[in-house]
Amino acid sequence: MGSQDIDKDRGDRLTQAMRSRGHRKAMALAAELKISPAAITKWKQGHAMSIENACNLANSLDISLDWLLLGRNGPDWLLPNNMSKQELE
Repeated sequence: MGSQDIDKDRGDRLTQAMRSRGHRKAMALAAELKISPAAITKWKQGHAMSIENACNLANSLDISLDWLLLGRNGPDWLLPNNMSKQELE
């Protein structure tokens, strides 16, 4: 694995999402997702994750997958109160 696989910004977004959603410990989130706490620690450092794990994280933390992976918009942009009537339809 080369340095191109490290995305510190994505790791920072994951850390931010965990804090804002009350997951201060990687162990609790790891248990919820049925993965090792070491995996979450690596992801928080910016190491690559599978699409399946990214989707599970986004779902569990109730955040935008687009935001988690790419930094677009914000973590809550898909929540109904952040979308226009047209987007909701």
